[in-house]
Amino acid sequence: MVTTVGAPCGPQVAGGPNATSFDASGLEVPNAPEWTGNVSGTYEFDISPSSGVGGFVQALYSFRSDTVFGLYPANIPNPTEQDGYGILNATVGATFNDERITVDLWGRNLLDTNYVTSIFELPFDGAGGLGQFVTRDADRRVGVRVGFDF
Repeated sequence: MVTTVGAPCGPQVAGGPNATSFDASGLEVPNAPEWTGNVSGTYEFDISPSSGVGGFVQALYSFRSDTVFGLYPANIPNPTEQDGYGILNATVGATFNDERITVDLWGRNLLDTNYVTSIFELPFDGAGGLGQFVTRDADRRVGVRVGFDF
């Protein structure tokens, strides 16, 4: 229900009611998805037990359900909503010298999932424009890491 009671606090939506306040009962809480979760696993194995060479494979899958980043009245489509998404990260590597040296190949966002960390109204855009923040984690990345444990 859109009302005109109170100080200006409603969304400025192009063609919308530009409400000063509205009843937010039952609306999703911004930046609070209904579901989030992680599943991870590591498998370690011997490559050459006599020479102290081992291997490992690690995987992590993270999921986040639909998320809204702003409050809009129920009768207006929320332009700050992002669909749910999942991120897959993995690492495969080897250890040497009783695990004092590690060499691995890692991949982040292997499914190349496109997502943002925030969607917001542009404060000086009278046309109801939106901005967004995109993290570097939204791009697929791969790399090699070498670690020494003294």
